[in-house]
Amino acid sequence: MPHPIDPFARQFISDKARQIEGRFRHLSLDREDLKSLMLLDLLKRSPKFDAARSQWTSFVKMIVDHCVADLLEAARRMTPLHQVDWPVEGYSTGQQRSRHRSYWATDPEMASSLKSDVHDVVNELSEEDQRICEMLSEQTLSEAARRLMISRSTLYRRMDGIRQQFEKRDLDKYL
Repeated sequence: MPHPIDPFARQFISDKARQIEGRFRHLSLDREDLKSLMLLDLLKRSPKFDAARSQWTSFVKMIVDHCVADLLEAARRMTPLHQVDWPVEGYSTGQQRSRHRSYWATDPEMASSLKSDVHDVVNELSEEDQRICEMLSEQTLSEAARRLMISRSTLYRRMDGIRQQFEKRDLDKYL
């Protein structure tokens, strides 16, 4: 078995971290943090590698891809508005992120206003669409479709209608 920190594993983890780092800005995770998490997961699982079942490179790809999926699911469950950065010593880390699409409320009044605006749009939706919003805030799309007993494609169509309501109020970037 190659060493878990072989050149292939290092490069694959580095490439994957570069691909996904933008999705974790609201959690203040940078590329190095993501690389560390993926490497740790690989190190934990490397004793389970069986050369008779697959190649090392396939094993690394599978472990890293599963780790990324777990990280994305965990990040999806964390609402950016609950992670507001308040100014410290004259600058906010939210200002640092200004070149990226921002989901950050820079002060308590703005966060409250945004929450109120989103709440108003959701209240204007039909009861069924409100239930979809509630379920999607707590579950994956597949889980929500299963619990609502509708197909994922139907759920995607319903989400498009919901998204249009948010777009009318210029709130679509907060979905």
